[in-house]
Amino acid sequence: MTEVKRLCLGDYQANCYIVSVGPQAAVIDPGEFTPELESAVAGLKVRYILLTHGHFDHIGGVPELKALTGAPVAVGAGDADMLGDPDKNMSGDLQPESFSCLEPDILLHDGDVLDLGGSRIEVIATPGHTPGGVTFIIDDCMFSGDTLFNLTFGRTDFPGGDENALFRSIEKLTKLPGDYAVLPGHNRATTLSFERRNNRACRHFGGLS
Repeated sequence: MTEVKRLCLGDYQANCYIVSVGPQAAVIDPGEFTPELESAVAGLKVRYILLTHGHFDHIGGVPELKALTGAPVAVGAGDADMLGDPDKNMSGDLQPESFSCLEPDILLHDGDVLDLGGSRIEVIATPGHTPGGVTFIIDDCMFSGDTLFNLTFGRTDFPGGDENALFRSIEKLTKLPGDYAVLPGHNRATTLSFERRNNRACRHFGGLS
């Protein structure tokens, strides 16, 4: 059985998710390494550190978490250089101190599948907020990073942002069959069916369904 625990980490309250299948786990977007995060992974075998994109508020806890668990760091190929570049990961502008992270161990591409205790982690390329943003699908959960939020969507005015690419990514997500719990990079969870009906991105783009 897949279990999901959410932590809000850092000054920007980015959502970090610990997804566990039995004793195996993946940590999605550890924005800061805190005692709460350390406690949440205690006793778990962390198989992956998964990054939806390369902004500092989603990667700040990676070095300490990797040192603790030894888990490989996976990020969309288009965001790989953001981890070590304060200008690209935005820490040079928005943090008191600029931040550079470890180099990723796994570069993710659209359609990739990782195994977590027999569950599939499906990778969907969703650029727009950043060039290499990805969304993870695990069972009936969609971890959308800063692409799709409850009733809104990610910013595209940061370096590497592309509004047209973002709307194409949202279209791709909304056209997936069935429904998912949407677990975004900030703020509260929603569902894909609700966003199909109500998210203003759908109206802006001409009515996604």
